[in-house]
This record gives sequence, C-alpha cells and structure tokens, in this order.
Amino acid sequence: MTVFYDHTEDGTKPEHYEGGDLRIYKADADSSITMVTHRDHVDTGSALQTRKTLKALAGKLYYEGAKRGETNLRGKAMLAESLTMSSESLKIEDLLFDKTTGQGGIKNYRGRQIVEGSWDGVDDEKDHWGEKGIRSGSTYTLNENVTLAVERTDDPVKVLNDETVMISAASCGAKGSAAASR
Repeated sequence: MTVFYDHTEDGTKPEHYEGGDLRIYKADADSSITMVTHRDHVDTGSALQTRKTLKALAGKLYYEGAKRGETNLRGKAMLAESLTMSSESLKIEDLLFDKTTGQGGIKNYRGRQIVEGSWDGVDDEKDHWGEKGIRSGSTYTLNENVTLAVERTDDPVKVLNDETVMISAASCGAKGSAAASR
C-alpha cells in the first residue's frame, strides 16, 4: 500500500501535513506500506532537514499491532519529486514502530559520533548534542564517564599506531591526557 501526504512549509512538523493520522489496527504477515510526500519547500541538500521531514511523515502512521508485539507490518517513508506514482524517489528510510504508542518513526542515527568532520549526518549530530547541552560550538562537555569508540575511518581522528589513539586535554577540555587502546 502507498499513502501520499501533501505538506505545507518544509514538512518537518506533523501540523505541516494536511491529512490526519493513519491508524492500522491489524496487518497480515509480510504486509508493507510506503508513506510518500513531495520535496516542495524541503532543502534536500540538508541531511538534517530531510531526516526531520521523513520523521514527521512517518509519525503520521500508527500501527496498533506494534503495541501487542506484532511485527507483521514493515514500511518506508519516502521523499519524492512529486505526489505521483511515477515520481522519482529522493530519499527513503525504513519505518520503525514504537512498542508503546504504535507511532511510526525512522531509525535514529543521532548520538553515534561526537567528533567534527564532513560526512552525511554531521548536522543531525551537532543538533543532537546541542539539544542535550553537551555541545557548544566545537566543544563537548562530558559530565559523566563515557566510553568512546574510535574508528580509523573517521576523518578527524588521528591514529598514532594500530593500537593507540591519543586524546589531548586541549582538544577535549579535560585535565591531563588519555590514550585509548583497541
């Protein structure tokens, strides 16, 4: 099943969508749904705005079976060129359903990286850590013990050798320095 939703403004808030919520009470095994909206007023060059639009669209769907532990319905939220069946897809995310409310959502990639850099999703990460009060500019203030996982593929990470990554006090606002081993 494909459901088309028109939106006003940039589609990042539920009230931007002209139709009401869609509630599915029961789904047969292997059922699927695609929620579609158009790109009008959406800055498709911004990963953050595109994700917010898809999240708001996904939030229009409620799968009541999810509250009972059913997993028969799977779906996608899609940003398309226009609201026609033949329209080209610009961005698609898998739907997830909240087990308490049944409300649709999309996978949350936020909170996976605290370093700066240039990669898809960096704006979303900065927004996430800013909302939590941890990030201000390029400074992260961690007031509790945390575990940091460093990957060699991260652009801004400097690896001293295959086993050790040095974190300097100056770069993280801490006293002293730390070395993390793999």
